[in-house]
Amino acid sequence: MINRDLVWELNSDPWMHTQCTSPFFETEVYNKLIDILHSDEVENWPVFNTTGDPAYPYGQVVMIDDELRKNSTGFMREFYEWMHNNKSILEDAMYESTGQVFKNYSILWHLDYPGFDQGSHNDLASYPGREVTTFQVYMARDTTHASSGVHLQKVQHGSLVSQVPYLPNHAWGFKANTETWHTVEKIHFYRPSFLIRNFKRIET
Repeated sequence: MINRDLVWELNSDPWMHTQCTSPFFETEVYNKLIDILHSDEVENWPVFNTTGDPAYPYGQVVMIDDELRKNSTGFMREFYEWMHNNKSILEDAMYESTGQVFKNYSILWHLDYPGFDQGSHNDLASYPGREVTTFQVYMARDTTHASSGVHLQKVQHGSLVSQVPYLPNHAWGFKANTETWHTVEKIHFYRPSFLIRNFKRIET
C-alpha cells in the first residue's frame, strides 16, 4: 500500500520538518484513492466535525477508525484493513518523518473545501499538556494547486518563509513545539489529504 523505500529530506527552514522526496503511496493505490476521494462516495463518510468548525473552517474531518473500517466496502475496506493489520509499517514511516511514535494517534482524512483556510498556529496550543507530531500526505490530483500547500513561519502571524507544496502523493511531517508556526491561505478548490496526529501526555 505504501512504498517501503521512502526517502526523507530534513529541512530546518524556518524550523525542523521533513518532506518525502519519493511518493508515499504505491502508484496504483494512490490512483484508486484519488478516484474515490474525488467521487460522490465521500459524501457518505461520517464527518467528525461540522462545516464551519472554528478549527477547520470549510473543512471536514473523517476519522479512520474501527467503525469506518467495518462499514466500508470495496477498495476502501481493503485499504483500511491493511492499515489495521500493518500498524508497524505506518509507525515506521511516522518515525522516519517526525522522529517520534507515541502509540497514541488519530488517522483521518482532512477534506478541505473552497473557502478553507487556517490562521497562524503551531499545533501545540490545541493539545495542552501533550507532545504532538503531525504527519500529512497531500492527495492532489495533479500539480495545478502546488502553491496552496502549508506556509511555514518563524513567528506567529509572521511573513511566509517557506512552503510545503501541495503535490500528488507528497508527504511531510514535524514535531510540534512553540516555534512551529504555519498557516494555510484561503483555497478555492477541493483539497483532500491523509493525516496522522500522534500525541503523548506530558507527565508532570
